[in-house]
Amino acid sequence: MKKTFAIITAAATIFFGGCTVNELDMDKQVGTAEKSIPDEAVQPFKDYFNGFFSNDGEKIIFSTTPQSYIDEMKKTDKYEQLLTQTTDTVIAYTLQAWEKSYGEDLSVTYLETSDFSQLEADKLELAELCYKLSYYDVNAELEITDGYEVRYKYRISGSENSEESEQTCCFVKVENDGWKMISLTADELEQFRGADSLSDLTES
Repeated sequence: MKKTFAIITAAATIFFGGCTVNELDMDKQVGTAEKSIPDEAVQPFKDYFNGFFSNDGEKIIFSTTPQSYIDEMKKTDKYEQLLTQTTDTVIAYTLQAWEKSYGEDLSVTYLETSDFSQLEADKLELAELCYKLSYYDVNAELEITDGYEVRYKYRISGSENSEESEQTCCFVKVENDGWKMISLTADELEQFRGADSLSDLTES
C-alpha cells in the first residue's frame, strides 16, 4: 500500500478542508480536574484560523512550524517564498472557496472536545520525524516533549450557510518554543515510522 506523505506547512495544508475563523470560542473546559488539556495546547488552532481573516501569513505559519525551522529558512529565501505563497495564494484562494460555500461574514465556533488522548513517547518521536521529513531541505533541530491527539466539534457559519463538523488532529509541544498544530491523527503519524527520506513515504 502506498503511504501518503502529508505536508504540514500552512502553504500546502488547508486544514479542515474548508473553514476558518474570525472569532473562536475556546473557553469550554475539557475533561476533569484530574485530566484535562492545557488551554495553550489548542491555541494553535485559534491562531491558525485567525491568520486567515487578518491576512496574516506569519500567524498561520507560526501555528504549525517550529521556530527552529523558521529561523533556518530565514537564512535563505525559503521563508519569504513560504510566506508569499501562504499570503498571496493560500489565504486568497481559501477565503474565496469558503465564501462560495458559506457566504460572507464567515466565523467558526469551537463547540466541544469530544475526546483526547496523550501521545506516547514513540508518537512524539514520529512527530519529530514528520517535521524533519516535511522540511527535508531545512537543517534544523527540535525536541517534542508532549502532545495530544484531540477530537473536537466546531461550527462554520456564513451569511448563506452553516455546518457542524468534527475533526481529529495532533497538538505537540516543542521544547523552548511552545505548542504547534499537526493536521494528522496519531495513526497517520505511523506513515513516518522507519522512514529515512521522502522517497520512503511513497514506496510500498
